[in-house]
Amino acid sequence: MKFPWWRAVGQVVGPVEISGRRLDGSSPPLDSFVPTEGYTDSGFTPSTLIFPVVGCWEVTGTVGEDSLTFVTLVVRPEASS
Repeated sequence: MKFPWWRAVGQVVGPVEISGRRLDGSSPPLDSFVPTEGYTDSGFTPSTLIFPVVGCWEVTGTVGEDSLTFVTLVVRPEASS
């Protein structure tokens, strides 16, 4: 899943670090990719979140001492006919 991050609070500068854990069962941890090439240390940066299994997930993005946490339900996409 692609997910955007916007470092716009105060003087938040630096790379985005992402962690995640499943809340409703056991699972390997969330994997993520945050490109560094072509993006600065502030403002917008995209990321790819890779959820190993479906379920309820808590995701945290951190820059320095600042963080943002959200919870999302990951479901398997329906097959198209």
